[in-house]
Amino acid sequence: MTSTSNQPISENIPESGITYPCKANEAFGTPVEVANGVWWIRLPMKAPLESVNVYALRDGKGLTLVDTGANTPESIQALEAALGSAMLKSLPLRRIIVTHFHPDHIGSAGYLTKKHNASLWMTRTCWLTCQLLLRTSSNIPTTEAVEFMRNAGLNGIQLEAYRRQTSGNYRDWVSPLPDVYVPLVDMETIHIGFRTWKVATGNGHAAEHATLWSQDLAIVGDQILPNISASLTVPFTEPESDLVGEWLRSCQKLAQLANNQLLVLPGHQSPYTGCLNRLRQIRTNVEAGMQRIVRLIATPQSAVDLVEPFHNRSLSLDERSRLLPEIVGYLNHLASNGQLERTVGPEGAVLYGPGKSEPISELIPKARAGVSSQRTTAQFTGDEATSVTPTPVHAAIHETKKPAPVRLRVRSLVAASGLLLFSGLVYASRDHLTRIGNQASEIYPGRSLGVTSTRSSGGELKTPLLTVETYVPVKLSSTQLPRRFTGVVKAKRTSEVGFNRIGAIDSIPVQRGQHVSKNQVLATLNDALLQANLKAIDAQIKAATARLDEMLAGPRSQTIEVARNEVKAAQAELELAQTSFARTQRLVSIGAVSRQAVDETFSQVKSKQESFNATQNSLDELLSGTRSEQVLAQRAVLEELAASKEQLAVQLKESSIVSPFDAIVAERYRSPGSVVSPGEPVVRLVEVAAPEAWIGLPPEYIDRLMFDDPITVSIGPRSVGAKLSAVLPELDPGTRTNTAVFELIDLEPGWGIGRSVEIELTKPMDESGFWVAMSSIIQGDHGLWAVLALEPIEQTDTARLVKRELEVILVDSDRGYVRGTLQEGEPIVAAGLHRLTPGQIVRVDSQVAFKSMNASLTSPTL
Repeated sequence: MTSTSNQPISENIPESGITYPCKANEAFGTPVEVANGVWWIRLPMKAPLESVNVYALRDGKGLTLVDTGANTPESIQALEAALGSAMLKSLPLRRIIVTHFHPDHIGSAGYLTKKHNASLWMTRTCWLTCQLLLRTSSNIPTTEAVEFMRNAGLNGIQLEAYRRQTSGNYRDWVSPLPDVYVPLVDMETIHIGFRTWKVATGNGHAAEHATLWSQDLAIVGDQILPNISASLTVPFTEPESDLVGEWLRSCQKLAQLANNQLLVLPGHQSPYTGCLNRLRQIRTNVEAGMQRIVRLIATPQSAVDLVEPFHNRSLSLDERSRLLPEIVGYLNHLASNGQLERTVGPEGAVLYGPGKSEPISELIPKARAGVSSQRTTAQFTGDEATSVTPTPVHAAIHETKKPAPVRLRVRSLVAASGLLLFSGLVYASRDHLTRIGNQASEIYPGRSLGVTSTRSSGGELKTPLLTVETYVPVKLSSTQLPRRFTGVVKAKRTSEVGFNRIGAIDSIPVQRGQHVSKNQVLATLNDALLQANLKAIDAQIKAATARLDEMLAGPRSQTIEVARNEVKAAQAELELAQTSFARTQRLVSIGAVSRQAVDETFSQVKSKQESFNATQNSLDELLSGTRSEQVLAQRAVLEELAASKEQLAVQLKESSIVSPFDAIVAERYRSPGSVVSPGEPVVRLVEVAAPEAWIGLPPEYIDRLMFDDPITVSIGPRSVGAKLSAVLPELDPGTRTNTAVFELIDLEPGWGIGRSVEIELTKPMDESGFWVAMSSIIQGDHGLWAVLALEPIEQTDTARLVKRELEVILVDSDRGYVRGTLQEGEPIVAAGLHRLTPGQIVRVDSQVAFKSMNASLTSPTL
């Protein structure tokens, strides 16, 4: 079984000397420029962190991406939206750098390198570890993982529940890596854009975790988070590794590169300054955790015994299994420094106590070799002795060179008494058992073997009865086990709005996060030239209109009279010219003038004739009025001018962007004074109408949902009503789920967009059985489990314990659904079974205290 992420844990120390200079980036997939040529991008992931940071760096004419998010549809969609945004779409992705191999950082690396033909850079350990996990990871615990949890103290039904549990596979969140990559080497320098970066590797959270350091920035992944400590979880493949020591040494190494002025870009949460202060805080927090562990170990304890006291709260089985390897990490560090001694206790668990340690790899084989046969002890109840078979105990204790602590010598006496009883030398010898108990009391004052005995006046040994608490499981004909699915809250509509023409931005009167209403102005272009052109068009329209009116009205009477006078004058001049021509012809015939004089007078006649014709035509035209063709032509001129004016009006309207719906301004891509091209995004809007929840569900769960049926989903700590509105048809080949779209009811407009959403669905199981607390279950025979039921003894408040064999069908946190020989209405022991054995007589406590437990056991969730 592979964990989806090595999750950080919260700290209890103040954030002294830490500042957050960057504005909050609440939307997934929206790049925010935090430094020159560096963009911060948040991607969704599963709880508890809910998001992971990746960073895009300008690299010449392309981009370098540091970390990639998980290989999930939601994460990839958000990342592709960021790379396709107005700020980054012109920069092709050329290189991918991965800080470490955890799925939320390396998940999409293989997919992106193949899609964008980008090179892949990471440390050699990161590449090899990822390749190994992709080939060997399983969604059920391996034998080695189960053995690791057994050594940590998990046993009985809890260990069996861990053995049977399933979880996500590493391959579910990580796409296959290419066979070729570029190794990052500790303390080498690389160039990205105009910055030179030094590579520094760290350990503890992940082997050979890469960090990048420039003059003004540091990209640190999970190595130096701002106010949470990355988990130092010991993997089952390295059960004795000292990750805490590696972590502290790495922090000391990175402190040589750090200063409090650097802008630190972490893998989670917000960029911050105060790196050197933060490294000091991390050391303080880790040392405080170790001191707390030491304070809790007054007597030898296993790792599982320390989980709940360390976290100071009750934990479910899933939480305990997840947090247990981190406690092992603290214990390994303390043992490697000689502050704790390791021994082996019952069920093969490693115990930690004050003193010097030896390696687990040597200790456990010694302990198991020393237990060659089962031993029996006698436990007395009144006058009756019953034989029980204990678990293997401290064989390795006698082999350590150092004298055993007092309590361990007591345990040796217990083991010795068991062997003596088994050989028959002192079988059922109450006096001898009492003497052994007295010896133990002398060696360790105030302690005993758990058999508190007294003598009557007649010398008879009497042991007081143990009191047990019980409850009655309710038999069910069927049950259901809840399962939680995670998705993301999305807006119904988003829009990147821009202008339809080129121009310089005059104003953007809205800010990021501002609520805007439909048709509200978002931005305007400079329209001075358009206004001037509009005035010129208006003047031309006025002139053309006057000309058309003149044509339609026709000529004035005064104009006609002037034309008639001009005709008369022209006619008179023509007649005079004709008379002169006739006179000249007569004079030529008698030889009084030359022939040339005739030609000249003839030419004057022709000229006067043409003038007369022209004035006559003008008069005729005035008398007939304006021609229809001229009127149509002038009207066409007016229509062309009106179209030009309308075109200018459209351009003036397009000089303003208005909101297409009620929305929140998610991003401003440009500032006043910028020149934009047609279609270039200026403002990004997210609709404020109730958003939707997009959740991937297996088909068998979707088939149980009905459209418009009310259902409840969780967004953080808040429960929200919802109803199924659509199911997308494509089945995701990786997760084997369809995306179900839920309409969120009675949710404030715009609230929760980008957040993780969870839905709990149940799948019925048609098997009759009982829900019982795990604290009630013990190891049975032939691979089965068992509970201790009570057979009441008449007329007393006592009962006899009887073993009821069971089969565990389902395990849900701290309860199990079982079937077997348990009868309906039969009370069973609630807890403390390590003190009890079948056939023992016990006193029955009131069942009132366990009514609430019984009620919770029959409900869908415990």
